[in-house]
Amino acid sequence: MTVEIIIGLIGLFIAIATYVQSQKPQEIKFSEPNEEMESLKVSFKVNQKMSLEIQDLLEKYIESNQCHDELFFQQMTFSNYLQFVKDDYKECLSDEVYEGNLSNDIYTRPIIASMSNSLQNQFQNLMLVKNYIKTLT
Repeated sequence: MTVEIIIGLIGLFIAIATYVQSQKPQEIKFSEPNEEMESLKVSFKVNQKMSLEIQDLLEKYIESNQCHDELFFQQMTFSNYLQFVKDDYKECLSDEVYEGNLSNDIYTRPIIASMSNSLQNQFQNLMLVKNYIKTLT
């Protein structure tokens, strides 16, 4: 009878331990967003290159047409817009910004998606400006 009670208690202990273990919240491990981060870095570099191309196109156009003070957009001259693009590059697309913000892989997927979306919008705007400058030449 004692052996049966001991076996029963051991069985009861195993059942309780199994029940308690099943009630603990399971830790969900997500894979690191490595591919998304690499895509973000590529998008950044593409925008960086596009901005430099626009700066170069503007400088050449201004120099060849001597249009420093002529209007480029409604209230912005060619010189002012060139300075705006250069300042924007320093603040948003420089290598320092790249190293400071994208060299660490601490971003979550939603943050990466938001940043990618922002870079995509910026790229579309840069393409519009680049095409506009090309139509002027």
